[in-house]
Amino acid sequence: MPLVFAMNDSSESSIEYADIPFVAYEYPARYRKKIQPGRPFVYYRGRRRVGGGRQPQVYLGTGIVGDIRESATPGRLICQVLDPGEFVEPLPFKNEDGTYLEPGGSRSGYFQQGVREIPEEAFQRIVALGGGGPMDGSPFGVEPEVASPQLVRPGYANAADARETERQSRRAVVDTLVEAVPGIEIAEMATNNPGFDLETSTKRFQFVEVKGTVKRLPTFFLSEGERRFGAENASTYLLAVVYGMDLSRETYEDIAWSRAPLEPGEFLNPSQWWGRLPASAATGPASLRLI
Repeated sequence: MPLVFAMNDSSESSIEYADIPFVAYEYPARYRKKIQPGRPFVYYRGRRRVGGGRQPQVYLGTGIVGDIRESATPGRLICQVLDPGEFVEPLPFKNEDGTYLEPGGSRSGYFQQGVREIPEEAFQRIVALGGGGPMDGSPFGVEPEVASPQLVRPGYANAADARETERQSRRAVVDTLVEAVPGIEIAEMATNNPGFDLETSTKRFQFVEVKGTVKRLPTFFLSEGERRFGAENASTYLLAVVYGMDLSRETYEDIAWSRAPLEPGEFLNPSQWWGRLPASAATGPASLRLI
Protein backbone atom coordinates (compact mmCIF):
# COMPACT_ATOMS: atom_id res chain seq x y z
CA MET A 1 0.00 0.00 0.00
CA PRO A 2 1.38 3.49 -0.87
CA LEU A 3 2.37 5.97 1.82
CA VAL A 4 2.06 9.67 2.57
CA PHE A 5 5.12 11.44 4.01
CA ALA A 6 4.35 14.62 5.94
CA MET A 7 6.89 17.31 5.08
CA ASN A 8 5.83 20.07 7.44
CA ASP A 9 7.77 23.27 7.91
CA SER A 10 7.06 22.61 11.58
CA SER A 11 5.40 19.54 13.05
CA GLU A 12 2.37 19.69 15.32
CA SER A 13 4.68 18.88 18.23
CA SER A 14 7.23 21.54 17.10
CA ILE A 15 9.84 18.81 16.50
CA GLU A 16 12.10 19.48 13.52
CA TYR A 17 13.39 16.79 11.16
CA ALA A 18 16.51 16.84 9.00
CA ASP A 19 14.76 16.22 5.69
CA ILE A 20 16.28 16.98 2.29
CA PRO A 21 13.19 17.25 0.05
CA PHE A 22 13.15 14.65 -2.74
CA VAL A 23 16.52 13.30 -1.58
CA ALA A 24 16.14 11.90 1.95
CA TYR A 25 13.41 11.67 4.59
CA GLU A 26 13.98 11.50 8.37
CA TYR A 27 11.28 9.98 10.55
CA PRO A 28 10.65 8.44 14.00
CA ALA A 29 11.65 4.80 14.39
CA ARG A 30 8.04 3.88 15.25
CA TYR A 31 7.34 3.97 11.50
CA ARG A 32 10.02 1.40 10.69
CA LYS A 33 7.45 -1.31 9.79
CA LYS A 34 5.55 0.97 7.42
CA ILE A 35 8.51 2.51 5.61
CA GLN A 36 10.16 -0.26 3.59
CA PRO A 37 12.37 -0.06 0.46
CA GLY A 38 10.36 -0.08 -2.74
CA ARG A 39 7.17 1.46 -1.35
CA PRO A 40 5.87 4.48 -3.33
CA PHE A 41 4.77 7.62 -1.49
CA VAL A 42 3.53 11.18 -1.95
CA TYR A 43 4.81 14.20 -0.07
CA TYR A 44 2.25 16.11 1.99
CA ARG A 45 2.97 19.57 3.46
CA GLY A 46 1.00 20.56 6.52
CA ARG A 47 -0.38 23.91 7.54
CA ARG A 48 2.12 24.94 10.24
CA ARG A 49 4.87 27.39 9.33
CA VAL A 50 8.17 27.72 11.13
CA GLY A 51 7.79 30.71 13.47
CA GLY A 52 4.00 30.49 13.49
CA GLY A 53 1.21 31.12 11.05
CA ARG A 54 -0.65 28.91 8.63
CA GLN A 55 -0.28 27.89 4.99
CA PRO A 56 -2.37 25.77 2.59
CA GLN A 57 -2.24 22.00 3.07
CA VAL A 58 -0.91 20.52 -0.18
CA TYR A 59 0.80 17.57 -1.85
CA LEU A 60 4.19 18.37 -3.36
CA GLY A 61 5.37 15.31 -5.26
CA THR A 62 6.16 11.63 -5.12
CA GLY A 63 8.99 9.12 -4.79
CA ILE A 64 9.96 5.57 -3.86
CA VAL A 65 11.57 4.53 -0.58
CA GLY A 66 15.23 3.60 -1.06
CA ASP A 67 17.94 2.56 1.38
CA ILE A 68 17.23 3.08 5.08
CA ARG A 69 19.83 3.93 7.74
CA GLU A 70 20.02 5.08 11.34
CA SER A 71 19.90 8.83 11.87
CA ALA A 72 22.45 10.70 13.95
CA THR A 73 19.50 11.59 16.18
CA PRO A 74 18.61 8.66 18.49
CA GLY A 75 15.21 7.13 17.81
CA ARG A 76 15.07 8.23 14.18
CA LEU A 77 15.74 6.69 10.77
CA ILE A 78 16.48 8.20 7.36
CA CYS A 79 15.43 6.74 4.03
CA GLN A 80 16.78 7.60 0.62
CA VAL A 81 14.23 8.91 -1.90
CA LEU A 82 14.35 7.22 -5.31
CA ASP A 83 12.59 8.32 -8.51
CA PRO A 84 11.71 11.79 -7.16
CA GLY A 85 8.90 13.55 -8.99
CA GLU A 86 8.03 17.12 -7.99
CA PHE A 87 4.55 18.31 -8.90
CA VAL A 88 4.53 21.31 -11.24
CA GLU A 89 2.27 23.13 -8.76
CA PRO A 90 1.37 22.20 -5.16
CA LEU A 91 -1.83 20.16 -5.18
CA PRO A 92 -4.57 21.13 -2.66
CA PHE A 93 -5.48 18.34 -0.26
CA LYS A 94 -9.20 18.71 -1.02
CA ASN A 95 -11.28 18.37 -4.16
CA GLU A 96 -13.23 21.36 -5.45
CA ASP A 97 -16.33 20.04 -3.70
CA GLY A 98 -14.53 20.10 -0.35
CA THR A 99 -13.97 16.35 -0.04
CA TYR A 100 -10.52 15.07 0.89
CA LEU A 101 -8.22 13.32 -1.58
CA GLU A 102 -7.30 10.96 1.26
CA PRO A 103 -10.33 8.88 2.32
CA GLY A 104 -9.60 9.23 6.03
CA GLY A 105 -9.15 13.01 5.94
CA SER A 106 -12.42 13.78 7.70
CA ARG A 107 -11.32 12.00 10.89
CA SER A 108 -10.12 14.19 13.73
CA GLY A 109 -6.31 14.19 14.01
CA TYR A 110 -5.86 12.28 10.74
CA PHE A 111 -3.42 14.75 9.19
CA GLN A 112 -1.26 14.89 12.33
CA GLN A 113 0.23 11.51 11.41
CA GLY A 114 3.73 11.96 10.03
CA VAL A 115 3.51 8.80 7.92
CA ARG A 116 0.26 7.17 6.85
CA GLU A 117 -0.93 4.50 4.42
CA ILE A 118 -3.46 5.31 1.70
CA PRO A 119 -5.34 3.13 -0.80
CA GLU A 120 -3.80 2.60 -4.21
CA GLU A 121 -6.72 4.40 -5.86
CA ALA A 122 -6.19 7.54 -3.75
CA PHE A 123 -2.45 7.48 -4.41
CA GLN A 124 -2.99 7.22 -8.18
CA ARG A 125 -5.50 10.08 -8.14
CA ILE A 126 -3.18 12.39 -6.16
CA VAL A 127 -0.26 11.68 -8.47
CA ALA A 128 -2.38 12.06 -11.60
CA LEU A 129 -3.79 15.40 -10.42
CA GLY A 130 -0.31 16.59 -9.41
CA GLY A 131 1.03 16.36 -12.96
CA GLY A 132 4.67 16.57 -11.83
CA GLY A 133 7.78 14.95 -13.27
CA PRO A 134 11.45 14.08 -12.77
CA MET A 135 13.31 16.84 -10.96
CA ASP A 136 16.55 16.64 -12.89
CA GLY A 137 15.32 16.15 -16.45
CA SER A 138 17.43 14.42 -19.07
CA PRO A 139 21.16 14.21 -18.32
CA PHE A 140 21.94 14.38 -22.05
CA GLY A 141 19.67 17.25 -23.05
CA VAL A 142 17.17 15.04 -24.88
CA GLU A 143 13.61 14.23 -23.97
CA PRO A 144 12.94 10.87 -22.39
CA GLU A 145 10.72 8.80 -24.62
CA VAL A 146 8.49 7.59 -21.81
CA ALA A 147 7.63 9.69 -18.78
CA SER A 148 5.69 8.13 -15.94
CA PRO A 149 2.01 8.21 -16.94
CA GLN A 150 1.21 10.31 -13.87
CA LEU A 151 4.36 12.44 -13.66
CA VAL A 152 4.77 14.69 -16.68
CA ARG A 153 6.41 18.13 -16.81
CA PRO A 154 6.57 20.57 -19.73
CA GLY A 155 9.13 19.30 -22.22
CA TYR A 156 8.34 15.68 -21.54
CA ALA A 157 5.95 13.32 -23.32
CA ASN A 158 2.36 14.21 -22.51
CA ALA A 159 0.41 11.96 -20.18
CA ALA A 160 -1.80 10.46 -22.89
CA ASP A 161 1.16 9.54 -25.10
CA ALA A 162 3.03 8.13 -22.11
CA ARG A 163 0.13 5.88 -21.18
CA GLU A 164 -0.32 4.76 -24.79
CA THR A 165 3.41 4.08 -25.19
CA GLU A 166 3.37 1.95 -22.08
CA ARG A 167 0.24 0.07 -23.16
CA GLN A 168 1.52 -0.68 -26.65
CA SER A 169 5.05 -1.60 -25.56
CA ARG A 170 3.75 -3.98 -22.89
CA ARG A 171 1.41 -5.60 -25.38
CA ALA A 172 4.25 -6.04 -27.89
CA VAL A 173 6.46 -7.74 -25.31
CA VAL A 174 3.67 -9.97 -23.99
CA ASP A 175 2.72 -11.10 -27.50
CA THR A 176 6.37 -11.81 -28.35
CA LEU A 177 6.96 -13.84 -25.18
CA VAL A 178 3.76 -15.85 -25.69
CA GLU A 179 4.85 -16.68 -29.25
CA ALA A 180 8.41 -17.57 -28.24
CA VAL A 181 7.70 -19.53 -25.06
CA PRO A 182 4.67 -21.86 -25.42
CA GLY A 183 2.60 -22.17 -22.26
CA ILE A 184 4.13 -19.13 -20.54
CA GLU A 185 1.88 -17.25 -18.08
CA ILE A 186 2.32 -13.49 -17.78
CA ALA A 187 0.88 -11.05 -15.23
CA GLU A 188 1.00 -7.30 -15.82
CA MET A 189 1.93 -5.11 -12.85
CA ALA A 190 0.48 -1.72 -11.90
CA THR A 191 2.09 1.26 -13.62
CA ASN A 192 3.94 2.36 -10.49
CA ASN A 193 5.24 -1.11 -9.61
CA PRO A 194 8.90 -0.63 -8.63
CA GLY A 195 11.46 -2.63 -10.62
CA PHE A 196 9.48 -4.57 -13.23
CA ASP A 197 6.36 -4.42 -15.40
CA LEU A 198 5.64 -8.10 -16.10
CA GLU A 199 5.94 -11.23 -14.00
CA THR A 200 6.14 -14.52 -15.87
CA SER A 201 5.89 -18.19 -14.98
CA THR A 202 9.42 -18.99 -16.15
CA LYS A 203 12.39 -18.58 -13.82
CA ARG A 204 14.71 -17.75 -16.73
CA PHE A 205 13.11 -14.30 -16.87
CA GLN A 206 10.54 -14.09 -14.12
CA PHE A 207 10.73 -10.29 -13.96
CA VAL A 208 10.49 -8.26 -17.17
CA GLU A 209 11.03 -4.50 -17.31
CA VAL A 210 9.48 -2.93 -20.44
CA LYS A 211 10.59 0.33 -22.05
CA GLY A 212 9.11 1.94 -25.15
CA THR A 213 10.34 4.68 -27.49
CA VAL A 214 9.39 6.26 -30.79
CA LYS A 215 13.07 6.68 -31.62
CA ARG A 216 14.67 4.43 -34.21
CA LEU A 217 17.27 3.11 -31.76
CA PRO A 218 16.50 1.15 -28.57
CA THR A 219 17.25 4.00 -26.15
CA PHE A 220 15.68 4.13 -22.72
CA PHE A 221 15.74 5.72 -19.28
CA LEU A 222 16.22 3.54 -16.23
CA SER A 223 15.58 4.87 -12.74
CA GLU A 224 17.94 3.99 -9.94
CA GLY A 225 15.23 1.92 -8.29
CA GLU A 226 14.71 -0.05 -11.50
CA ARG A 227 18.46 -0.53 -12.01
CA ARG A 228 18.93 -1.82 -8.48
CA PHE A 229 16.04 -4.25 -8.78
CA GLY A 230 17.55 -5.63 -11.99
CA ALA A 231 20.98 -5.98 -10.39
CA GLU A 232 19.55 -7.75 -7.34
CA ASN A 233 17.51 -10.15 -9.50
CA ALA A 234 19.92 -10.53 -12.43
CA SER A 235 19.44 -14.29 -12.80
CA THR A 236 15.67 -13.92 -13.36
CA TYR A 237 15.50 -10.43 -14.90
CA LEU A 238 14.90 -9.35 -18.49
CA LEU A 239 14.92 -5.84 -19.97
CA ALA A 240 12.87 -5.34 -23.14
CA VAL A 241 13.06 -2.12 -25.18
CA VAL A 242 10.38 -1.66 -27.85
CA TYR A 243 11.64 0.94 -30.33
CA GLY A 244 10.59 2.67 -33.54
CA MET A 245 7.04 2.87 -32.20
CA ASP A 246 4.26 4.54 -34.21
CA LEU A 247 1.48 5.14 -31.70
CA SER A 248 -1.14 6.09 -34.29
CA ARG A 249 -0.57 2.91 -36.32
CA GLU A 250 0.17 0.79 -33.23
CA THR A 251 3.31 -0.58 -34.86
CA TYR A 252 6.98 -0.79 -33.88
CA GLU A 253 10.26 -1.56 -35.59
CA ASP A 254 11.65 -4.20 -33.21
CA ILE A 255 12.35 -5.21 -29.61
CA ALA A 256 15.83 -5.29 -28.08
CA TRP A 257 16.52 -7.56 -25.09
CA SER A 258 19.09 -7.62 -22.29
CA ARG A 259 19.54 -10.00 -19.37
CA ALA A 260 21.79 -7.85 -17.18
CA PRO A 261 21.45 -4.08 -16.59
CA LEU A 262 24.63 -2.04 -16.43
CA GLU A 263 26.35 -1.65 -13.06
CA PRO A 264 27.21 1.82 -11.74
CA GLY A 265 30.70 2.95 -10.93
CA GLU A 266 31.97 2.72 -7.39
CA PHE A 267 30.74 6.17 -6.39
CA LEU A 268 27.96 6.60 -8.95
CA ASN A 269 24.44 6.70 -7.59
CA PRO A 270 22.25 8.65 -10.05
CA SER A 271 18.49 9.06 -9.86
CA GLN A 272 18.10 8.10 -13.52
CA TRP A 273 20.19 6.22 -16.09
CA TRP A 274 20.28 6.63 -19.85
CA GLY A 275 21.14 3.66 -22.02
CA ARG A 276 21.00 2.11 -25.47
CA LEU A 277 21.06 -1.57 -26.35
CA PRO A 278 23.05 -2.63 -29.43
CA ALA A 279 20.98 -3.03 -32.58
CA SER A 280 22.34 -6.58 -32.80
CA ALA A 281 20.17 -7.41 -29.77
CA ALA A 282 17.09 -7.04 -31.99
CA THR A 283 16.90 -10.34 -33.84
CA GLY A 284 13.26 -11.25 -33.33
CA PRO A 285 11.48 -13.79 -31.10
CA ALA A 286 13.88 -16.58 -32.04
CA SER A 287 16.63 -14.83 -30.07
CA LEU A 288 14.78 -15.67 -26.86
CA ARG A 289 16.01 -19.24 -27.20
CA LEU A 290 19.43 -17.87 -26.26
CA ILE A 291 18.19 -16.23 -23.07
